[in-house]
Amino acid sequence: MEIRSLAIATHCLDDLYDFYAAVLGLPVGESSRQGQPSFTITLEGTRFTFSEAAQGQPYYHFAFNIAENKIEEALKWIKAKGIEPIEWNGIVIHDFKNWNAHSFYFFDPAGNIVEFIARHDLKQTQRNAPFDVSHIFSVSEIGWVVDNVLDARRAMQEEIGLPLYYTEGDGRRFAAMGDPCGLFILVEKGRDWFPTQRPARVFPMKVAISMPVGSIVASVWTCFPSENYPYALEVL
Repeated sequence: MEIRSLAIATHCLDDLYDFYAAVLGLPVGESSRQGQPSFTITLEGTRFTFSEAAQGQPYYHFAFNIAENKIEEALKWIKAKGIEPIEWNGIVIHDFKNWNAHSFYFFDPAGNIVEFIARHDLKQTQRNAPFDVSHIFSVSEIGWVVDNVLDARRAMQEEIGLPLYYTEGDGRRFAAMGDPCGLFILVEKGRDWFPTQRPARVFPMKVAISMPVGSIVASVWTCFPSENYPYALEVL
């Protein structure tokens, strides 16, 4: 599964534009922000749009896939830009053995929990040159906050054919759906986002994904898993 586009809301659009375009140097069109209530980052695999929130101060968890062999260089790159990574019990780079991946996290100005993750199953993403912005390839995770993880997991499996990638404990509070190219992180509302003490909350988002060849799914799936959530998912 690949996350081809993602649209989320924010209460501090100008600050985020400066952060992603100027500080990180991600590719944002020159006209993307001029007088518009949104801007879009165009990565190799994902179009990522931030729009002005109608209300509140929304925040999300999302992850970027980076070059498989560059996690330590990426951390130095982030620190050189004045961004402090999030520590968890003294650990900054996390070794997720069950995922065959290493990652680290940081906050953006909106309080989003941003993750850079190097997935070792994706050897094709290795790069020899020193780490730079071109080694940030796609959005590979987005958090889906729900009341009942088991129900949401069942709906994703039965209605759009997403496989279970990983679950935690009895699966009632956390499950990852998809594959290393793209994952939906199902979490129970109120559970803290790792590695922070920020509780998971429901905020609007729109996602478009592409599925492996041969998958048979509905083209638009707007109820997740009921009309109580402001989520929209399109299968391209």
